[in-house]
Amino acid sequence: MTMTIERDLGRFRQKLNGALSGGLKKTWGERIARAAGKNGRKDFVSIPMPQLEIPHFRHGRNGSGGVAQGEGEVGTPIGRGQGKPADGNGNSGGSDDPGEHIREVDIPLADLPEILRTALQLPNIELKGKGGIAERHHRYNTIQPVGPESLRHFRRTYRQGLLRGIASGTYDYDHPRVDIIKDDKRYRGRTTITVPEVNAVAIYMLDVSGSVSKEQKERAEVAEFWIDTWLNDQYKGTDRIYIIFDSEAHEVDQETFRHTTTDGGTKISSALKLCDLLTDTTGIKSTVTGKHYSFADNNIYVFCFSDSDNYRGIKGQPSDNQICTELLQVLLPRFNLFAYGDLPGSYSSGEFYDVLRKGFDTTANMAMAIIKDGNESVFDALKLFLGKGV
Repeated sequence: MTMTIERDLGRFRQKLNGALSGGLKKTWGERIARAAGKNGRKDFVSIPMPQLEIPHFRHGRNGSGGVAQGEGEVGTPIGRGQGKPADGNGNSGGSDDPGEHIREVDIPLADLPEILRTALQLPNIELKGKGGIAERHHRYNTIQPVGPESLRHFRRTYRQGLLRGIASGTYDYDHPRVDIIKDDKRYRGRTTITVPEVNAVAIYMLDVSGSVSKEQKERAEVAEFWIDTWLNDQYKGTDRIYIIFDSEAHEVDQETFRHTTTDGGTKISSALKLCDLLTDTTGIKSTVTGKHYSFADNNIYVFCFSDSDNYRGIKGQPSDNQICTELLQVLLPRFNLFAYGDLPGSYSSGEFYDVLRKGFDTTANMAMAIIKDGNESVFDALKLFLGKGV
């Protein structure tokens, strides 16, 4: 019976993950990113799942009018439910109308990389640094019917003996005792896990100038969550460096990165110059954490998000787009990937995106995408960024 329940639970997880993968781009991706880390939970994320409601009749109130032969227009609600619906935040008055019940489902964060892989058909990253050498770890995380007595699992063995006794009718409820036989014994089993020795560093650059709205930044935040999810799955360890910029750039912590807005102009070159200052011939150093990440032991990824409305400069001097182009020619050889996400807004020109597309469209470790309003656009960009497998 226990094995049947476990199989049923496994099938449920497969179906649930399949449903999430199928709807990740259209619905679930943003909801999962928003819900992650809420309520202090680090291992699970709770998301609302739709339920099928069986069609049924609902009785109206006498004297409330009608739409069959009496007053009323097409589309007029019948009977109950004509009041203002509740918003779920305690801002509606009391009523006797039934509410809509939404069930929340817990999704293990460990399942998210596979959900993302299935949804976007992502390849594994080709490991570089240290020649892609892998480190082997052994974990005792399975149960098997054979093994040494030192690895015998007492609870699983006892449960197996109890189930056998109940099924065979030999278990005495008045004098409960479980006699263990050889076939009841269960042992911890070992699995070998291959973990890459090389680590990853993700450098996030975000335009916080006055032309970038909160909604545009939220698109970048959703992308950041899923990029982290993927890199954490692919590497033994992933560290992050956060850079915000307007006309000047600063390295900050994650909280400041997500909650900073300025009214300044935009010089994307300021972020690239800061990145250049943080690097030397051997690696890159974070001024916030003080850690140094060598190029030999770490793969470096840069993800830059802006509305592409870059400073044009004054007549007779190079534009910021030109300065960025020159800086990228120096910086690109240091990175596994430089990914640029254009966040178009009401007033953005998209000029910098066009400059990158014309100058670096065939560059192997450069990826560019336009992240428009909507969940699906974010995941189209992620497929371009992570689909290179570098």
